[in-house]
This record gives sequence, structure tokens and C-alpha cells, in this order.
Amino acid sequence: LELGPESSKLHQGLAEFIDGAGVDVVFACGELMGSLYEALPASRRGAYAKTAEALAPMLMEAVGPGDAIMIKGSLGSRMAPLVEALKRRFGTEGVPV
Repeated sequence: LELGPESSKLHQGLAEFIDGAGVDVVFACGELMGSLYEALPASRRGAYAKTAEALAPMLMEAVGPGDAIMIKGSLGSRMAPLVEALKRRFGTEGVPV
């Protein structure tokens, strides 16, 4: 959670890597991830919220069967509820979790 005074700049810099990786859309949460979200082109912005709990309904509305999803966050960012919500909605049979 702590990257020091360069945190915002480092998060913004991720936008270039996301673009190069061909990621379709990004859903982000947390204050620092707001910097990344704002640096993304509008076409790659899924949704942003300050907390994973607030992001969950927006993510659940946008995600469909067959979508590839990567959830990245530290334990302190509390991403586990997003993973659990996805598992409840889509199940995990045959899916690496």
C-alpha cells in the first residue's frame, strides 16, 4: 500500500503497460488506483470506486461468462470480496482461481 512520494506517478505509469498488453478494460479501486484510472484512455475505463465493496456491483454488471479477469491487490486492499462475488456468480469449475 505504501510506495512513497512517487506512488501516484508509479500508478499512472501502469497505463502504458496496460495499453501494451492489450487489456480491454480496467476496473480500479483505492485512492492510488484513481491515478491509474485517470491516466487510462476513456475506452479502457470500466469503472472506479474508492473501495472494492463499492466497485463490486459495477464489476458484476459488466462481466460476462467467458471473460478473462485479473484481480490484483494487496491483502490490505481487500480484493477477496470481489473474487468471492465472481465465484458465487460464475462458479469455479474448470477455472484457475
